[in-house]
Amino acid sequence: DFEGSQYGRLRDLLPALRGDFRKFGKTKLKNWAEVLGNDLGQAKAIFIGDDGQGDVQAALSMARFGPPFAAAFIHQVAQKVPSNTGHPRVFFFGSYLEASQLALQQRLISLEGSQRVRQAVESCNLVKLCRLHREDPIKYAKYPCRDGRTLYWPDGRVANLELSEDQTVRIRSCGFPTAHPEINRGGRCDTLLAELELQLEVKS
Repeated sequence: DFEGSQYGRLRDLLPALRGDFRKFGKTKLKNWAEVLGNDLGQAKAIFIGDDGQGDVQAALSMARFGPPFAAAFIHQVAQKVPSNTGHPRVFFFGSYLEASQLALQQRLISLEGSQRVRQAVESCNLVKLCRLHREDPIKYAKYPCRDGRTLYWPDGRVANLELSEDQTVRIRSCGFPTAHPEINRGGRCDTLLAELELQLEVKS
């Protein structure tokens, strides 16, 4: 629903398909201003986006020209833009643990809020799979797939996992060529678990 969303319009899609997200950025800026209006709480609002579809341009435009906001956090997923915009209220992050630490440093959340983020990450599906991968990188190299309500590893073993609906991993249906993607693709498990352990060391 492009027309009804806050993310862009259908006519913004055509240039986006060519890699030009400037129109998406302008539409997001316009919608953000309309949503906030003259609300007194707008200066405390936080914009969260990613570097894939105009969010960087929207965040920089808001930071420079308004409407006022506390900060913008940009998740680096496409990595097609520099991670340093030079603006003190626009932050790039690679994981939500990093985002919570940045927000804590800027006094945008409390220490308790940052700890709740860590607890949520600690219990998420991706971390569960990453811990299995660390335990045995060969046995747990790839995602399980789903057949009905049962999960299966690539070798046919039943995966006795309790996964929530947190959407940190996408479990595909068995039988598809891409049913078993790599768990630690790009070294993300190494990075995520190292961040968790580092925060635990700092806390202790």
